[in-house]
Amino acid sequence: MLRFFVFAALFLAVSASDFVLVSKSFNTVYAIQNSPFTVEYVIYNKKSQDITNVELNDQQSFPTNKFDIGNGNLKVVYNRIPAGSNVTHAIVVVPKITGEQHSLPANLTYFDASRGEHVRGQSNSGHKFYIYHPSSYQRLFASRLETFAVFAMICGPITILSLFFYTISATRYEIAPKKQVKN
Repeated sequence: MLRFFVFAALFLAVSASDFVLVSKSFNTVYAIQNSPFTVEYVIYNKKSQDITNVELNDQQSFPTNKFDIGNGNLKVVYNRIPAGSNVTHAIVVVPKITGEQHSLPANLTYFDASRGEHVRGQSNSGHKFYIYHPSSYQRLFASRLETFAVFAMICGPITILSLFFYTISATRYEIAPKKQVKN
């Protein structure tokens, strides 16, 4: 079944020279509660003519009860995207919650003058991502400097005292080197 879909996708890619692609990517590696992360959308117009009335909508992926929008808009309208060019749009999202979330594909609607109709499409498929609580993120990914400092505070005095007592006894009780007996 998978081979059929791959073959169909290759056939459509070869036979259809005019197409519009939408890409959605997360630019931040880890999403952390109350910390901003960036989502980037790119619309590639690979058609031989301009597309007009382009609307990119991703409101279903980031509902307002779970996310704050720092910068950018989840619904963007472009009057025209020239043929053979691309448009990039980025938003900054601040999650209010923690846990696993599902990112849905962004919806694209544009007017295709060659067909004389509105065309609908979607970005690359959505995926799951995890939003960490700040303390969980610190526990998993933070520097271990504090741990090393506590270790040094515990082991340092013991090691230094042992060295101090060794040097005192070594100077007090020097062992003379043994003389070799000749036969």
